[in-house]
Amino acid sequence: MADELTLKNDAQPVITTDPGVCRALAGELAQSKSGSVIRVELTSTGCCDASLGLRVDKPDDDDIDVKIEGLTFVVSRKTYDLVGQIRIAQRNNAEFVLTSEKPVSEWDGFGSCKVRL
Repeated sequence: MADELTLKNDAQPVITTDPGVCRALAGELAQSKSGSVIRVELTSTGCCDASLGLRVDKPDDDDIDVKIEGLTFVVSRKTYDLVGQIRIAQRNNAEFVLTSEKPVSEWDGFGSCKVRL
């Protein structure tokens, strides 16, 4: 079962993580010593397709803040309004697959990303 937190007055989770994701992300953060907040953001796959990615960041005033297994995830309200619920799965130890309720491209879920430090 995935960990989740719901946005106030919303029955749906903002972010869910598959088992092992938070442990792997915590390991990445510990090795880099670069921070403890992980931002879910819109990025590009390199060509023309939008995708969701992860990076270490600081929270902004308009962010939605989600705590799962001791980690803090943030996503801007604009991004959340655009993509809806976000699921983070693990492809291998250092690569993650992000999917959303409202896919950002036709390739949603096919690519993986590493945490940008």
